[in-house]
Amino acid sequence: MSTTAILQGAATGVAVGAIYALIALGYSVIFSTTHVVNFAQGDLLAIGALMAYTLHVSHGWPIVLTFLGVAAVMCVAGVVFEKLIMIPTRLSGSHFAWIIVTLALSLALENFLVIPYGRSLYTFPPLLEGRPLHLGGVVIQRQQIIVIAAAVLLMVAFELFLTRTRQGRAIRAAAFSPDVTELMGIDVGRIVTLTFVISAVITGIAGLLVAPLQLSSTSMGQVLGIKGFIAIVLGGMGSAKGAALGGVLLGVAEGVFSVVMPTGWQNVAVYSALALILLVRPSGLFGQRIEA
Repeated sequence: MSTTAILQGAATGVAVGAIYALIALGYSVIFSTTHVVNFAQGDLLAIGALMAYTLHVSHGWPIVLTFLGVAAVMCVAGVVFEKLIMIPTRLSGSHFAWIIVTLALSLALENFLVIPYGRSLYTFPPLLEGRPLHLGGVVIQRQQIIVIAAAVLLMVAFELFLTRTRQGRAIRAAAFSPDVTELMGIDVGRIVTLTFVISAVITGIAGLLVAPLQLSSTSMGQVLGIKGFIAIVLGGMGSAKGAALGGVLLGVAEGVFSVVMPTGWQNVAVYSALALILLVRPSGLFGQRIEA
């Protein structure tokens, strides 16, 4: 196997890994304040991709307005998700009710999306037209550059939000200790709602970004949601840095293994590598142990 082919696989994997990183960040934002893993996270990505198709392709909105429209829809989705997940979880009194609630929400939402969109596959045009770039023997599509750049901008913006704004500092405080945060006069309930909104917007934008790279459908979030979950487990639950690194590592590993291994074996190799890493670092690369 040539070095160029391996580099090509790695380059392709970086763009895919950027999508995994955004999905993982969506998981991390919610988990940091609630210790809930939202297993319906992939369905938020499907909403973002399908809404982008509706606005940009069906109604002809410019891509900038499409971004804003998707973000607005995802803000509403985040609020709705928070109510549908957290209220039953609190009322049940069980530490594990969120598992059933989020899985049920995922199944319900996927079937609900079939009503307007059916089982069809939708094609989204490239966000940036033009010839691919050639670096040596490696070919890089302009769409891949857009995905990577947008992912980096979103992560930088999120980090600045956490460190430079009052709401961001409140999220960090709630992640550290909800009880102490309440004593400081901060409404933790509103902070939790805010984290769901942020998570939904990030994941919805990830859906818009991935739409030109693959066909969109109501079930597209299943596999991508699992890959994002694997990325955050690899990087460390509750860690934004872990989400970024875990996503990129997973994407690059998939890209390289798809080149050097027979078809179908790359997933086996990726998951085996994940298992080995977690044997050494059970909490992930950047995660901390969470007490039940």
